[in-house]
Amino acid sequence: MNANASSQDPASPTSPSNLSRDGALVTMDHRESPSGMKEFLEQHPGVRVTVDTLTDGDYSVDGTLLVERKTAADFAASILDTRLFRQASRAGKTGCPVIYIIEGTGRDFSATGIKREALQGALITLSLIFRIPVLRAIDQKETAKLMLYAAGQLRRASGGLAPLNHRKPKTVRKQKVRLLRTLPGIGPDRAERLLEKFGSVEKCLSASAEELAAIEGIGEKTAERIRRIVEEHAEPYG
Repeated sequence: MNANASSQDPASPTSPSNLSRDGALVTMDHRESPSGMKEFLEQHPGVRVTVDTLTDGDYSVDGTLLVERKTAADFAASILDTRLFRQASRAGKTGCPVIYIIEGTGRDFSATGIKREALQGALITLSLIFRIPVLRAIDQKETAKLMLYAAGQLRRASGGLAPLNHRKPKTVRKQKVRLLRTLPGIGPDRAERLLEKFGSVEKCLSASAEELAAIEGIGEKTAERIRRIVEEHAEPYG
């Protein structure tokens, strides 16, 4: 988010009028308009985007999640002018879950000229001192996916369907189910069906999109998302 102020009336990210029952309602701060994020978000079914002025964060998803998006260049600049920590302090006082999404490749961060130690120090401060999760994205498209997926996880958790609990699974079978549930679109029932079909986590991960789509409740779109996650090569950081 830019540090420049606006004369528009700020909208509360947790206002009941901002909640969406169908899909997701994303309120985007007007200073993010040039980013092109509105188009990437609206590519997802059921997602509506409104543009307003947010007092904190760059995006509010369903009024239940605040997202601060920073490109590599903006992240580096906000470290140098200490804006990063002022924003984090304000966001942490809203009472709403907050995440930071840092966007860019290792090459992008190298181009900023900021020392690696300064980047690492900022990440440690955000996560340990301010207790704000920090996620990495390659580009705007991935940023959109991350914020919507994070908001979806929060919705499932608040509805009593938390994707993972903090108790250690007692059996190998439960450990396998827990591991498979980290895949996009996979809950406990689908994880069980995958194990019944393929027998092991390794075979589940090596299954083709066609084989995955044949499992009851998964379908082509979820199968393609799983294959993308399994096959994607992460770019080196720094």
